[in-house]
Amino acid sequence: MRSFFQILTIAAFIAFYGCNVESVSEPEIGIENQERSTKGCETAFAYTEDGCFDQYGFNRWGWTLGPLSEGYVGDFDIYAGAGKCDIGKGMLVGTLEVDYTDGTLTVEYKANPGYGWFETHLYVGSEPIPSHPKNGKPTVAPGQYGNQNEISEGASTDSYVIDGLSGDIYIIAHAVVCEFEECEVDPGTLKAAADKVCLKDGFATLEAYPDGNAVVPDGYQVLYVLTQGAELVIIGVNTDPIFEVDAVGLYTIHTLVYDPATLDLGIVVPGVTTGFDVFGLLIAGGGDICAGLDVAGAPILVEKCD
Repeated sequence: MRSFFQILTIAAFIAFYGCNVESVSEPEIGIENQERSTKGCETAFAYTEDGCFDQYGFNRWGWTLGPLSEGYVGDFDIYAGAGKCDIGKGMLVGTLEVDYTDGTLTVEYKANPGYGWFETHLYVGSEPIPSHPKNGKPTVAPGQYGNQNEISEGASTDSYVIDGLSGDIYIIAHAVVCEFEECEVDPGTLKAAADKVCLKDGFATLEAYPDGNAVVPDGYQVLYVLTQGAELVIIGVNTDPIFEVDAVGLYTIHTLVYDPATLDLGIVVPGVTTGFDVFGLLIAGGGDICAGLDVAGAPILVEKCD
């Protein structure tokens, strides 16, 4: 096992605001989104030169798009943080692609690199401004737009398809956008060469084979991790999925796809740190590091030879 700890050591070194028309005051975003705002999140709207909400008597910023006639195909820039409809103060965070054909409206939000959508709200109607469903008064609060998606983990795209439309229409496209990078990493899966092996001359060889479906971005590395027991205590790593052990018990070989610049393997203490500990640092495990760990791995039971 000494060589595995040496490899581990080497790897570590490699390593909205109020409205003067509405009588009902509504928050633009909820508590959850306010917490996101501390992580570089902003409210955003699809932009058109005319159509700022202030033209309709509101003191919130944002735009209504239209009228759009049937057959319209085009796109609109999406700006975040453009208070008072001043795009010079805002950030261009994406594009809204619109296709209104044969009574069906298809809308797609596309985020620029470095941004992601965590909520979208879409109004579609024959009037420039929607009406509040309870009191019938005009409202620009996104929660009253009639169409919305919650995207808890964020996404670079989101879309809606609205049918049964006719005549000219208006659109208001709102989003909660955050600094975001999609984590396109996949460790794939492993299959053990044998589910059970026995100790021979005090040693047993454990081996697994990758399925070939791992996604490894540029700059990322692949490392195989050996854990012991149901607790997945890390006892070794290797550049190939093959290990030698000297004790009976349950072992598991896992694939780790990681970026040495963001995941410091120096945090791993052999015999103490678990696979669950590492997984908890990753986005998939609730952390913030983009990496992939095949937690299930390839389990192998080591027994005494008869």
